[in-house]
Amino acid sequence: MPLIGFGIWKVPRETCANQGASYISPRFHDTTRESVIQKYARAILTRGQNIVYNAIKLGYRHIDGAWDYTNSKEAGEGVRRAIDEGIVKREDLFITTKLWNNYHKREHAFEMAKLELEAWGIGYFDLFLIHFPISLEFIPFDKLRYPCFWTDPEQTKVAPLAKVPISETWKALEDMVQTPENPNGFVRSIGVSNFSAQLLYDLMSYAKVPISALQIEHHPYLTQPQLVQLAQENNILVTGYSSFGPQSFIELKNPDAVNAKPLFEVDVVKSIAEKHGKTPSQVLLRWVT
Repeated sequence: MPLIGFGIWKVPRETCANQGASYISPRFHDTTRESVIQKYARAILTRGQNIVYNAIKLGYRHIDGAWDYTNSKEAGEGVRRAIDEGIVKREDLFITTKLWNNYHKREHAFEMAKLELEAWGIGYFDLFLIHFPISLEFIPFDKLRYPCFWTDPEQTKVAPLAKVPISETWKALEDMVQTPENPNGFVRSIGVSNFSAQLLYDLMSYAKVPISALQIEHHPYLTQPQLVQLAQENNILVTGYSSFGPQSFIELKNPDAVNAKPLFEVDVVKSIAEKHGKTPSQVLLRWVT
């Protein structure tokens, strides 16, 4: 897995692939504070560029997606364009996606995974994660293709929990992995996201296929050292999201995100950057890696 990845959360479908039209999603607007990543994304969007394709041209080789991001088809178009133009080969890329909460039951997990693979159009996934350790009531795909985070189909109330143990979901992911015994598998490795140490301990007690990765929010405001240590001691690769701080959650009205001072403006980050002739973003990426 490449050290630095390009996450496509918040990348709108309208500009994820080669749409050409200038577009700025309301998701990127915030009246109080805008992160550097949001400003960068808005700058790209105003030029109407193909974000995933250009990320690959810039050197990114790890694309981090998810069913919940709703832009898999368009991201796949950008990937395939880069491949068709000879910029990369499929094997040069590392593509991650994630199983959403409404599809934890075995048959639903397989159905979502197949639809996701078809949307990307890339043959296989390098890494397939359980997005959250939370199982919600199944919503048929023809009723609502992309459930709205935690709500029911009408988006009026919180979706009921489903009685699906993580063990059933993990077994479904294990059966997606390509092995000599399972040549029709379409996933190279599997892992989890947003899991606690206790859940990892439980999962390790019955997992037959190794837990390849744990993806968590990880930055100087949220270091989670014991969780990271547990993963590393058990050969579970830790990947971090929101590495520049919690500002990515501002539009979700998260008070910790709204009230937190941007890490780019924190004195110690700025002083380290100045001392070494780097940018605050480079300092933060070095810290997380």
